[in-house]
Amino acid sequence: MKTDPSIQVHDQTALDYDRLASEYGYNFPDALFGLCFEYLQPGQRILDTGIGTGLSALPFSRAGLDVYGLDGSTEMLNICRKKNIAVQLKEWDLRTVPWPYPDRFFNHVVACGLFHFFPDLEPTFREAARLVKPQGIFAFTIKAPEPESKSGIDQKFITTTIDGVQIFSHYESYIHELIAGTGFKISKALKFLQSRGIQGQYDTYTAFVCRRLSAADEHA
Repeated sequence: MKTDPSIQVHDQTALDYDRLASEYGYNFPDALFGLCFEYLQPGQRILDTGIGTGLSALPFSRAGLDVYGLDGSTEMLNICRKKNIAVQLKEWDLRTVPWPYPDRFFNHVVACGLFHFFPDLEPTFREAARLVKPQGIFAFTIKAPEPESKSGIDQKFITTTIDGVQIFSHYESYIHELIAGTGFKISKALKFLQSRGIQGQYDTYTAFVCRRLSAADEHA
C-alpha cells in the first residue's frame, strides 16, 4: 500500500491532471526546458524524476532525447505511457535510493515540479550526481519561501499543508549548499511565478540548471 500522501493524491487526480495544469497555466516545463536547451543533443539519455503524465518530459522528447522516467504514481505513469514519449518508465518511490540505474548512465537528470513534495533533498542530489555524466546537467525547480518567512540562518525549508499534502518551500542557501557538496556548479537560475488557481494569487519558484563537474574541474 502506498503511504506517501502526495503519491496517493496524484493517483487520484491523474485523469484530470493535464486539464488542470492547462487551466492553471502550469509553466514549469516551459521554464525548465528553455533553460536547458543549449546543453541538449538528440540521442542523449535524460532521466525525468517524478515524470508524472509526461508534461515536463514532452519537450525533451520532441528535441530528440531518449527519455527515461521514474514516478511513484501508477495512474500518472499509465497516462504518460499512452503518450509514447519515453523509452522506459518505472514505478518508483523516489525516496528510495539508490535509484534503479548504474553510475553515469544519463547525460542529464531533471526534477520538474517535484521538490516541493520532499523535505530532505540531499539523497536526490547525491543520486543525480551519481547518475549524470561529467559536463551533463541536473535541472530542477524549487518553491521559494515567502520573504517574511525567514526565521533562522540554518533553516532548510518551511512547510504548509494543502489538501492533506505537505508542501515544502526550500531556502536557496540550502540549495547552494547541496549543489556545492555534490559536484555541481550552477549555470543558470530563473525565478518565475506560478498561479495557485485563484485569480491574482501566485507562488514564486526558482528553476536551476547545474553542470556536473569532472574530477579535474572539482580539484582545479
